[in-house]
Amino acid sequence: MSTWAPRRIRTAGGEPPVTDIFAPTEEQLKELNEELQQLLDAQVRQIEAVGGTVWQAHLRMGRPDAEIIALAEEIEAGLLVMGSRGLGGIRRALMGSISGSVVRHTHCPVLVVRKEGTVAGQVGGRKRRLER
Repeated sequence: MSTWAPRRIRTAGGEPPVTDIFAPTEEQLKELNEELQQLLDAQVRQIEAVGGTVWQAHLRMGRPDAEIIALAEEIEAGLLVMGSRGLGGIRRALMGSISGSVVRHTHCPVLVVRKEGTVAGQVGGRKRRLER
């Protein structure tokens, strides 16, 4: 595992920053990228071990929704299939929804798949009454 020793980035002009920002060094980024690539490769092997086929695997760093949208455009995807964490309305509003953002901003259709066993309106393992 990587050891993080963040360094401070100072603003130009000698003004004190409103917030200190910590950034990894180039060496730390390289180490992190290698670890993430190994994790991605292991996941590909798991998929293939159960009979699945992985056509391409991509490792990207950044905001998940923005990276998914950018990659979809780069590879000219015709359909995106994504999982959903199934957050409730309040959590989704506070934390945001990656799949929701991708649905709103991507150029192609998006299929969002719920975890097996959940139904529309189910929150935290309990079924809500759906208003009609």
